Amino acid sequence: MVDKKKCNSLHRFILETLDPVHVGAGGYRIGRVDLSIVREPGTRLPKLPGTGISGAVRHYATIFYGKTICAGQGRQDEGGKQAGHCGQNTCPICYTFGSVSGDRSFAGTVHIFDARLLFFPVYSTAGPVWVTCPDILLGLELADESALNEVTDDKVLAGPKLCGYQYLNLGWLMVGVNNYREQKKEQSGSRELSLFNNLSCLPVPVKERCVVVSDTIFPHVVNSNLEVRTSVSIDPETGAAREGALFTYEAIPRAAFLWLDVLENDFRKNENQKTWPVKKKVKYENQKWQDNAGDSLPEANIWETPIDVVKTGLEMMECMGVGGMATRGFGRIKNLGEVGINEKP
Repeated sequence: MVDKKKCNSLHRFILETLDPVHVGAGGYRIGRVDLSIVREPGTRLPKLPGTGISGAVRHYATIFYGKTICAGQGRQDEGGKQAGHCGQNTCPICYTFGSVSGDRSFAGTVHIFDARLLFFPVYSTAGPVWVTCPDILLGLELADESALNEVTDDKVLAGPKLCGYQYLNLGWLMVGVNNYREQKKEQSGSRELSLFNNLSCLPVPVKERCVVVSDTIFPHVVNSNLEVRTSVSIDPETGAAREGALFTYEAIPRAAFLWLDVLENDFRKNENQKTWPVKKKVKYENQKWQDNAGDSLPEANIWETPIDVVKTGLEMMECMGVGGMATRGFGRIKNLGEVGINEKP
């Protein structure tokens, strides 16, 4: 019997958008935006669905490993019908993400959840700032509740680089700074916001220029400062704009920071010892796939466990991206690293 406590582990990653990211909501229109992005139903905050991230991560991991028949819904048979994945016990892709192959299907050993906002970039008269709210900070245990008591709808807490401002504009919204100090006063009496010390992977300018707004104001600030672009479809025959084909779409802007949880539930750990570690790519010979038998993997990318497969896929998102509008320069996301968490599943 598998000891569930030993095979469950929760991993948290911090992601940065290198380009605007558009994961569409299926053509749902909001105001002047024709193609809206996916949002949380309760808070209306944009997010990246775990299904989209999981599909992209799986696909990129198969490219890295050299076994693209295990990407997406798998290969097709000679009749053009979907035949599924390889389903082999030795395949690290199927072991990690699961397999659907004819009569033999099994679940994967990782669960990738939604990527949710941590810091959102907004322009102000003080330059770029990164906005967050108490609900996020307390939920991730990045701050004590007592440190955020002074955050109200018209007063914010600001990072050290912003404490010299009595007021800040966050897009159209003007707010007061609770920990404001005059530049000439001694810093010893100031109440600067010093959070996120345990997020070593977070860039220093973000920590220094962070702004904590109230939970009620945060969704309004975010949704008012999303990137919105307008495009037009081109008629392939004329090479000119197609009549009536003007459309507008939105995206999470560049330099937004998100957090992503991945649960590794290796319930097959004691069932099969032939999969790990994976030190070589797949080899295709005599019309058969031979796992862990091809060219050697880079030493830094050897797969010891299923979570290593996920990390490889996340790393490749930095150049291959996720979501739609890729031909318009959208989608790239960088994994800044894994952070420690207190919660244990």
